[in-house]
Amino acid sequence: MNSILENLLAQRGVLATLVISAEGRVLHQVSIPLHEMESISAVARALRRCADALASLETCWENADVCFVEGTLLLRTLRGSVGPDGEAGSMLAIIADRSADRSTIAEEASTAARRLEIYFQSEEQEPDLRRPSRRAFEDPAAEEVARVLTLGLARFVGPMSKVFVREAIGAVCGDRPFGISDAMPVMREAAGSIDSTIDRDAFLSLDLAELPH
Repeated sequence: MNSILENLLAQRGVLATLVISAEGRVLHQVSIPLHEMESISAVARALRRCADALASLETCWENADVCFVEGTLLLRTLRGSVGPDGEAGSMLAIIADRSADRSTIAEEASTAARRLEIYFQSEEQEPDLRRPSRRAFEDPAAEEVARVLTLGLARFVGPMSKVFVREAIGAVCGDRPFGISDAMPVMREAAGSIDSTIDRDAFLSLDLAELPH
């Protein structure tokens, strides 16, 4: 998850990115060093109250962008998210100063929200993702190819690569086991999870045989 938030923080003008639970607790956060955790927690509680007030007016809200003189605040609901205690209704918050490009940040926020939703879903299925049934692969060699493919994709999308590769295998193979001959079709399918065209091309140009095993 940190890689998703760090990517947002790398955008010009972004000061802090937070995932806030339904109770107003900070589940994850990445911010510039000037901000102390106590201050961030206070901001999280205030944002949660704002979100709850918004929900009382519009029950189906998903996005909220607030622009003011000194910057921009963006909120994104995370559908299907579950916090450490099983609570639902977490949200992504991005705080940026006035140097930020609002349209770019809004686009990045929506992309990050989708990825966080997938991340939360993968956390719920973690045992299956970490220990896939061997029946999902034709043989140990095919399983190793899938593992190396996951490592290669991780260079561009971080830890969610295992989710994207699993989905790509399902899309290409359906109910049959993954075999070595499926590597390239699965690689092309998994490349769709990379937003940047440059990064997508770089991933597709990887030689799986040269990746670390």
